Amino acid sequence: MDDTTPEQTEMLLQFQDLTGIDSLSRCKEILVSYNWNLEMAISGVKCWFQDQFNQNEGREQVLNHHQIPGQFQTPEQRVREQTRPIPLNIFHPNQRIYYASAVRRPMDWVTWIKWLFAFPFRFTFSTVVDLVVFFYRFFVPDPRSRITDPYGDVRSFIDKFEQLYGFMHPHFERMTFSQAMQKAKTEFRFLIVYLTDFTNEDCKSFNTNCLLNPEVYEYINNNALFWACSVETPEGFRVTKIFRTRYEPFVAVVCLRDNRLTVVGRIEGAQSAESFLQRIRRVINDNTSYVRAARSEADDRNLSRLLRDQQDDAYQESLKRDREKAKQKAEEEMKKQQEEDAIRQQKEMKKQKKVEMKLLKRTIRESFPPELAAGDTDALPLAFKMPSGDRINRIFNCHDSLFLLRNFVFCQPKCPPKFDIMKSFPRKCLPHPDTSSSEDMDKSLKDFGLSKNEMLFVQQTFDSEDEESETGESIAESTTSLPAEESKATTNDADVVENPEIESLEGELDFVASDDSSSDDDDDDDEDDDDDMEENDEIDAMP
Repeated sequence: MDDTTPEQTEMLLQFQDLTGIDSLSRCKEILVSYNWNLEMAISGVKCWFQDQFNQNEGREQVLNHHQIPGQFQTPEQRVREQTRPIPLNIFHPNQRIYYASAVRRPMDWVTWIKWLFAFPFRFTFSTVVDLVVFFYRFFVPDPRSRITDPYGDVRSFIDKFEQLYGFMHPHFERMTFSQAMQKAKTEFRFLIVYLTDFTNEDCKSFNTNCLLNPEVYEYINNNALFWACSVETPEGFRVTKIFRTRYEPFVAVVCLRDNRLTVVGRIEGAQSAESFLQRIRRVINDNTSYVRAARSEADDRNLSRLLRDQQDDAYQESLKRDREKAKQKAEEEMKKQQEEDAIRQQKEMKKQKKVEMKLLKRTIRESFPPELAAGDTDALPLAFKMPSGDRINRIFNCHDSLFLLRNFVFCQPKCPPKFDIMKSFPRKCLPHPDTSSSEDMDKSLKDFGLSKNEMLFVQQTFDSEDEESETGESIAESTTSLPAEESKATTNDADVVENPEIESLEGELDFVASDDSSSDDDDDDDEDDDDDMEENDEIDAMP
């Protein structure tokens, strides 16, 4: 870092702070590749990082031409980037052109005679020289036609101009001609292009009389960008080919007109400060309205784009809210549908369960052995009192198992899904298949101690309050639907427990009188009705 000036060192530290690059040597390499143009170097680094981000995200790299020189660009690519052509209209019909001949015409007759005699020799010499140069260029190209460092050409001109004429001059743009054109286009400003030759006497006079004039450079600094270069350098020579100049000094005024960069004024030859300033003002004043219109149009486009972006953002936000609402609504509908499906499935399961239960009851009922006659020695007439208050009678065989007794109760239409059979005296519960062993369930009715004409009570048991009985009534409904005589029967049951003789007598009376209170089966099942009628007939025939 010893070969850097204090200004370059300060620029280097500033560049490092702005870009975050740790290596000072790398920062210096980048700045040198941009000829110590801090603004261009930062822009190049920014564009390169943007390209890297786009590449990592899988997007198209639209900024490939912006890369960090020295490592990611060859010198030819860097020169091609700095000299990228920009469309320029140099033959506009309303263009103002001012010429000031550099040839000094003779004023007296002596000078006129000298000029007249020297003209053939001068014409012949210039013609021969032009022909020699023309054929010479076929073999040896003009060194100015090969551009190697356009930014260095501009900077060398500025340094030489300041060395010869000082620092009181128009503000020179430290960039290539293409970059100056792009800046004038994006900022909607006038661009004054100045091409000179330090060896030309007219150019020296123009530099001294015009560019160093305070009124001239103050007006230029306030109203336009000023770019200058020497025609002796490749960059300046390239610009002369673009404008097709005749001789130097050459001044062109460029602005944005009809949506295109256009040369609206040309001044060639030596000029006085007054005439140059007057012509520059006229050209700028004549085209200020076009520049303002272009700036206003661009502002309108930017405003429209901003409004469109805001509308797009608002639309996207609204669309996002609508999607969230639609999603929430769909979730609610799905949840509701799932609940309805669950309820419907539960109902179907209950319905299927009822159908299976009816089929099971019918199957069990069909497998029952025939009922014994009342006078049979093994006959064991029993009465059952259902939770609904109905009474059912049947004559069993004393050798029948408790399992058969329980199946008989289970097959009754008004039997609850879950039940226990209670014996009145002594009061106890008959074995249940879920809590008792198979040996207990296989015991005969006689071994269990059941006597003739005994009343057995069927009590409903359940796991939850929502469980429904076989008849479709809830537990609460079946409980509250008991007739008033049920409470009386419950009271009598308590009395029976206290007085066994009264209970036995009432059991016999109830069994004999059960002809009027015996229950019928469902209307839909004719076979059950026939069975009940036969049972009632047998009971009526009992003594």
